[in-house]
Amino acid sequence: MATSQVRFLSFRKNLLVEGGAERFMAEVIDHMAKTGADARGVTLNGKPADKFFDGRYAHLNITRFSTEQYPGGLLDRILRSVWAVFKLRRFIKQFDPHFICGQNTADAEILYFATWGTRYKYSFFMPSTMFRFPDEGLKYTSKFYPKFHRAWEIIPGHKQFVPEKAPARGAMRRLVNELRAVIQYRAVNKAEHMLMLTNQMGKESQILYDRGYTMIKAGLAKELFEYAAGGARHDIKRKLGLEGKTMVLNINRLDHRKRIDMAIRGFKELLQDFPDAYFVIGGRGAEKENLEKLAAELGIADRVKLIGFVPEDELYDHFLACDVFIHLDWADFDLAVLEGLALGKKVVASSELESEGDLAQLNDTRLFRAYPAVKDVHETLARALRSKAEPPVPVMTALQEYTWESYARNLLKLIQHG
Repeated sequence: MATSQVRFLSFRKNLLVEGGAERFMAEVIDHMAKTGADARGVTLNGKPADKFFDGRYAHLNITRFSTEQYPGGLLDRILRSVWAVFKLRRFIKQFDPHFICGQNTADAEILYFATWGTRYKYSFFMPSTMFRFPDEGLKYTSKFYPKFHRAWEIIPGHKQFVPEKAPARGAMRRLVNELRAVIQYRAVNKAEHMLMLTNQMGKESQILYDRGYTMIKAGLAKELFEYAAGGARHDIKRKLGLEGKTMVLNINRLDHRKRIDMAIRGFKELLQDFPDAYFVIGGRGAEKENLEKLAAELGIADRVKLIGFVPEDELYDHFLACDVFIHLDWADFDLAVLEGLALGKKVVASSELESEGDLAQLNDTRLFRAYPAVKDVHETLARALRSKAEPPVPVMTALQEYTWESYARNLLKLIQHG
């Protein structure tokens, strides 16, 4: 099948917020379209094109069935889902796609019913399992709880953030979760392909769903390499009053699962080795006051700068200004880590981050992984700052398989050849 004949459809239940998952869907549609395929998106509820990422993706062909929030009540949500199934079913028949891709297991559930009894097959992308969402009750159902501990023990973050026992739930909620667990299991197993970014996530999904997976890496824009080569456009250290100082950087959503508190504690110990160091934290979120309070309690409030939202046109320059970027997120795949590496920076990440293949060639020269504990974070930060070693291959070579162009090529190959 020629590329120009390929019809690709990406589906996500909601496009009402602007996070990593929403951006992922938009980038895939964009780069699939650039290959020459007829690439489109569809969502049940989505922001208008001019407001979605400030219109950055307004040129994409994304159909929005509604611009309203998904209903909150249980009955209303069920009725909306039934409406969505029939609406999506009609849309699929009209577009007649060769490949349909949901963005998570919830999307797979809707596609399961929307394609029921038709000739259309669907696949879905698995950004994370139910273990990455502590409030998700499906992991405690009779369908999944017998496998709970095998998945729970894979990485430290699961034990840190996910309770071993189910939180208290009402009888109706437990019943709905039991029903959804059966539907989700069947929907996942009916899918033609379960697409993963890492083998670690694939193995976790195999435990939960008893099926195989296909790994295709992604996440990087080629412009990052070009930006790094051109140098900074803004003098961030001067703007922050940190000229001549050692700058540790974290840019994140201020969420407790990002372990910024642990990074602050590790940074306090680092000051023994680098007394001129400052920790710059960019981003907004619910943890802001807690992080400010922690820095004050540790006596380092003057060395920790929470600078709030970082404008898009200054984002890369903040990376270029720092001496080391730290990101201890509870994740096996971390786009911020890859962006820091692509911009030529030394990066400290959680040991949970998967580092295999070409990426492993950057270990201990550009990529430094710390076990999520204060002592190891401190020691890894110090080691990264002292390191003068160069990687055995150019950074661009090590990260080539993570570019959006590479993802689109590999996805197209999967569509054309299976």
